[in-house]
Amino acid sequence: MTRLAAALVALSLCTLQAADAPPGKPRVAVADFAVKGTLGQKDAGEMVACMVLTGLGGDRYEPVERAQLKAMLAEQRFQMSELAASEAKAADFGKICGVRFLVLGEVMGFGEKVVVTLRVVDCETGRLTGEKATETVGRFADLPDRMEPLLAKAGLSGAPVASPGAADTPAGWPPKSWTSPLGMDFALVPAGRFEMGAGASDLPPEADAQPRHSVRIMRPFLLGRFEVTVSQFRAFVDASGYRTEAETGGGAFIWTGKKFELRPDANWKNPGLPQGADSPAVCLTWNDAKAFCRWLNASEPTRPAGWNYRLPTEAEWEYACRAGTETRYHTGDGPEALIRAGWFFDNGGQTTHAVGQKQPNAWGFCDMHGNAWEWCEDAYDPAFYAQAPADNPCSAAGGENRVLRGGGWSSSGKICHASHRDKDLPGSSHCSYGMRVVLAPGP
Repeated sequence: MTRLAAALVALSLCTLQAADAPPGKPRVAVADFAVKGTLGQKDAGEMVACMVLTGLGGDRYEPVERAQLKAMLAEQRFQMSELAASEAKAADFGKICGVRFLVLGEVMGFGEKVVVTLRVVDCETGRLTGEKATETVGRFADLPDRMEPLLAKAGLSGAPVASPGAADTPAGWPPKSWTSPLGMDFALVPAGRFEMGAGASDLPPEADAQPRHSVRIMRPFLLGRFEVTVSQFRAFVDASGYRTEAETGGGAFIWTGKKFELRPDANWKNPGLPQGADSPAVCLTWNDAKAFCRWLNASEPTRPAGWNYRLPTEAEWEYACRAGTETRYHTGDGPEALIRAGWFFDNGGQTTHAVGQKQPNAWGFCDMHGNAWEWCEDAYDPAFYAQAPADNPCSAAGGENRVLRGGGWSSSGKICHASHRDKDLPGSSHCSYGMRVVLAPGP
């Protein structure tokens, strides 16, 4: 079979999905080549892309099949033309979709000759791997034999460059699910894009949840499927001797049946409501939650190097809460939908409940609506959405308050929805304040 015939076969089989990458093989995707001039060849841009895939070879790289690339573009709402027009856009797309190298280029008919130019973007760095490579041939059918030299000139030859941290991160990590030695169950949150903030179902829209804006979560991470439980928090206290701020600084707000009242003897062990070992730990301040994460990082040896426990950012929290939905709750919009998703004032009996009893969302997370408010990493800024960056936003300014998300057992259904933002001081302790933790690369 000639090399041109092989490219034609690759084009005809574009519905195939790429196999899982063997360990150590970076994934390479090839965008449609821009077509200029007259070539007399139908689908010339996609044909050249298939020739590049054939020239890569499976021994050094894992090529991303054409159908899979198109599915990724559709899912992340990228256009093929965006990749070719901007190396920064190409790198953003690659980071989201786990592609290490993205090949871009153009093919031009010039009289009787055909000129191909290609470049390779390293999506980890946003830079070209080598020079912009150009090749001129006498006819279109001669192109397949020139692909390997072209790719070598552009920087894809010999042993592939290892991804940063690859030596420290085991193959197959992050997994779809994982259980820590403390017994915390985690599920995978894929990289991706979503619309953050008040949507059409949030009427009237809350001022601090506007404007609705597009956010990209650039890397996958693991998130606790459930809120941190009483038994898990007790293990931390027993092992470290830690005393919460409620225990050392004047108590916590508890529910008297009619109102919330500050009680000096209230804390996570005595929250003023009945709790079991699997109930979410409450009466926790933001500072308590951060101390819990620091202890996990200091005492947990089995996680991969470079992966650390922390609180979710506000954007990560809402992305995981929605899990691809755009409704108020992951189960729908109305009161009945919230009853299926969580515990709140109307159905909770004025107390917390054991985690995981309500319907999980599409990614496996429970109690994102109600049960316990969950602290986020961000400082609360009511105007942050108007100026937030598109990629991995996290507010570090705006005042002393820290963000709380999800609502709790004492919340009305009106504020348990996915886009609602709340706040309190980092040292505030309340019988509905708890936490959920992230395991992710970075500090």
